Amino acid sequence: MNKNINDFITIIQKGPHKGMRLHNEDKCGGEHTFPVEMYFLFQNAFKFNYNIYYLSCTPNHNITISEFDLNFLKTSITIDEDYKIKQHIFSDDTLKIKNLQYKDLLCLYDISINSGKINAISTTPSLKNNLYCFDIFIITNNDFELNKLLDLKFNIIKINSVIQYYENTLNIELFQNKYDLLNLQFKDYLIPYDELKKTRPYDIFSLPEKIELDNFYKKILFFENKNPNTDSKHFDKHLKFLEEKLSKKKDELFNIELYKKLNMSKLCMHFYIFNKNIMHDTIFFTNFNQLVSGILIKSENNEIKYDYDDLHHYSLEDMLIYDQYKMFTIFLLIYQ
Repeated sequence: MNKNINDFITIIQKGPHKGMRLHNEDKCGGEHTFPVEMYFLFQNAFKFNYNIYYLSCTPNHNITISEFDLNFLKTSITIDEDYKIKQHIFSDDTLKIKNLQYKDLLCLYDISINSGKINAISTTPSLKNNLYCFDIFIITNNDFELNKLLDLKFNIIKINSVIQYYENTLNIELFQNKYDLLNLQFKDYLIPYDELKKTRPYDIFSLPEKIELDNFYKKILFFENKNPNTDSKHFDKHLKFLEEKLSKKKDELFNIELYKKLNMSKLCMHFYIFNKNIMHDTIFFTNFNQLVSGILIKSENNEIKYDYDDLHHYSLEDMLIYDQYKMFTIFLLIYQ
């Protein structure tokens, strides 16, 4: 999978996106783009004087995952024609591991929130000695006391060694190996809608705050229809107030603990971003528009020419959440 990135990525040399990365989709897929963009995400740590550590772990349990469950976890989860996720009934042992992982990731989540000095966490799962385990990438402030993390008592992992990476030791090949999408052992990343719905146990249309907001929208629309040439900006302040009021109410009713458990129980890659600086340089471009429009032009030496004003805007966040290749991840932005 370690394809030379110069085969499919270039730096835009002119136009409005000069200096940005361009991925050539006629030469690569998400399995190539993803680890490269993860590399650039981690490079942001050095721009903000953060530290990067890799925690290599060993299993701290003796619970085995059945072959039946492993075969399911290694297979891309499918969705039927009714957009329902193919269901799988996990064994009790696998459910135990899921619950223990939830507790371990919750420990990492809590220390990140409480310290305010952990900017990102990434976990990569694997089988070690036939037992489930995961290693951890962590990006911290330079004044974070690493021992506070090393002193944590986990359930299914035990930190075996710590490597600190520097700008001159962090390389793309590392991420091509760690985030090899073609050979992932664990792809348990989709949460059924019915389960997710339980985290918001209310009918939004019955909330007084929603009714009040909708009525105000109707008032604005009525005013604009009656006064087509009159500015309606005087409604903006109260509209913003009502929108924030509804947002606060939804946050109040949101069962965040259940939401965390649903996510943290998933046996797959996990990404938790606690600082927006980490997402600083995660925008890139592709030649998707030119490929689908059929206007790709090749020069005499068979090189592709690009219209630099017509490139497809993309981001790592798009890949992690919406990508058609399926990144097999739980990805949460938790800006404080």
